[in-house]
Amino acid sequence: MKWLDILFPLIALIYLLFFNWHTSVFGVITALFVTLVAAMAVANLALRITRRHQRKKQQK
Repeated sequence: MKWLDILFPLIALIYLLFFNWHTSVFGVITALFVTLVAAMAVANLALRITRRHQRKKQQK
């Protein structure tokens, strides 16, 4: 699951940059959904890193 936290935001960025998503309502809805899921993946990655640092501090 760790690789999805990195891969999905990259896929979302490629979708938003290179595809003609803004020409239809479905494209805009898809872009919003993809952006939301990518933001959740980045937040999950940040939370995982924060937890890892907290565990290291508690072990010391």
